[in-house]
Parts: sequence; structure tokens; C-alpha cells
Amino acid sequence: MLTAQEREAIARIRQSTKAQLDLIAANPRLTAGGKRAHRARVQRAAERAAREICDTSDAREAQARQDAYFRAFGLRSTDPSAVVADRDARSLAEGIKTPAEALKQLGLAELRGDTSLARAISEKAWRMRTGPNGKHWEKVVGAYADGAPDRNADLGELASYEHTTTEKFGDRIARTIPRPPDLQRGDFDQIASDAEAAMASGEGV
Repeated sequence: MLTAQEREAIARIRQSTKAQLDLIAANPRLTAGGKRAHRARVQRAAERAAREICDTSDAREAQARQDAYFRAFGLRSTDPSAVVADRDARSLAEGIKTPAEALKQLGLAELRGDTSLARAISEKAWRMRTGPNGKHWEKVVGAYADGAPDRNADLGELASYEHTTTEKFGDRIARTIPRPPDLQRGDFDQIASDAEAAMASGEGV
């Protein structure tokens, strides 16, 4: 998801690109083919610049989500006994079939101080919350989060990377550099490449 600064950066690219395209279209010294070639070159440069911002944003969010997931559910110890306990807990959690069973086993694990099992059950509930009985699985996650302030904070951060359909739609719109109708026909990339090659060689278009 783009940040406000990234959205602004792409909006500036969009605005600058439109201004350049309009200037080229109004240039009486260029032929129709020349105008289209120059416009294609400018359009592709803008799309590449916007894509670079988007790629950087996506990579940053993917890493942040991965880090948040680890803080919420990852094992923070390299002690062999802790590694074994974590593995066994995950195996037990995978055998849980219903949210009701998960809540019961989570409560028992908390009473025993079995943090590995409690964490594993919560992780499974987190994965299951988007499927059937999702709201009931969410209650399991909530019960786990309520067990300690740091859990609540970690799960809250992880949940912040879950975006609504409306947010995703707005993000897609913010990423676009619309192509004018005359650049939506034919081989856009070839026209842009030819124009770039001509400019690089000093021949013009």
C-alpha cells in the first residue's frame, strides 16, 4: 500500500506527464507520427518512474508484514529445547479442527504457562480467520491478544497490513499513469523504444 508521500510523488509524475504530452500534441513542427512517438517515449518514462515507486513500496510493506508476523508468532529463541517445544506445539495446533476446541486448548495452555502452544494455536486461528467460521477464529486470536499487552501490540501491527477492498481499489488508482487514447493503440512499447533510440542517437523523430 502506497504511503501518502508515495501517492503524492506519483500524482506529481501524472501531472507533469500530462503537461508534457499536451505540449508535444500542440507542437506544430511535429508530424502526427512524430507526436505519437514522442508522447509514447514520455508516457513510458512516466510509467517506469511510477512502477519504481510502487515496487519499492511493495517490497517495504512485504518486509514489514513479514517482520510483524514474526513478532506475533515467531520463535524468538534458538535454544534447542525451545525449538523442539515450538515444533511440537505447531503440530498439536494443526490438529485442532474448530474454533471452540481452539479456545479451550488455548485456555488450558495459558493456565499451564505453555506459551509455545498458546502462540501456535493463535497462529492457526490467524490463518483460519479468513475462511469459514472466520469470526469465531477471530475470537481465538482476540483471546490470545488479551493475554498480554505485547501480544496485543504485535497483533495490532500485523492487522494494520490487512487492507479493505476499498483501500486496495484506491491504491490501484493511485498507482496508475493513464495512457491517452492515441497511445492505447498499436505497439506502444516498440514506438517508445524507437523514439528513445532516435533521441539517443541525436536523430530525433
